[in-house]
Amino acid sequence: MKKTDPESILDNALSLFRAKGYKSMSMADIGKASGLLKGSIYHHFPSKEAILISSIDRLSDHFEKAVFSLAHSESMSEKQRLEAMVSAIEGYFIENKACVMAHLSMEAMQDTTQAKSQIQSFFRRWRRAFESVLVSRHGAPVARRLAEDAVSQLEGAILWLNIFGDPAPLRWMCGSIKELL
Repeated sequence: MKKTDPESILDNALSLFRAKGYKSMSMADIGKASGLLKGSIYHHFPSKEAILISSIDRLSDHFEKAVFSLAHSESMSEKQRLEAMVSAIEGYFIENKACVMAHLSMEAMQDTTQAKSQIQSFFRRWRRAFESVLVSRHGAPVARRLAEDAVSQLEGAILWLNIFGDPAPLRWMCGSIKELL
């Protein structure tokens, strides 16, 4: 067996969460995917839940840097910020074919309060990122509704992509969101 750093273990865990969900995945699965004995994983993470929490943090941080931060970029117009956010979202999900947060919300939120809180925070930040770009044009109440609509419809399109492998609804939805400004 080889030595693997915690980041590599989290990469493998995220792939497994995406493919199998939380409950169907075991520490042995993570070990196998990481090329480690199950016991070696416990050197880095005390439990499957700890891997879950760290994975959610890691994915949230990625989206914060790659997507949500674009909503506040002072070097772009609101329209450019919205287009950049949507393009980043589209690219990520076309490549990854599933929303790990949505998968985890169905299972892990029932098992751990911390995961539930983290997942809710992720979706709130996603909504607020859209909302912040839409508010000057549409006003606060409408911007919030449009942002919730956008996240909900994107999640539906991502689910479609996951089930059928067809990116067309996601691409159409992304184009539709870009037209909100």
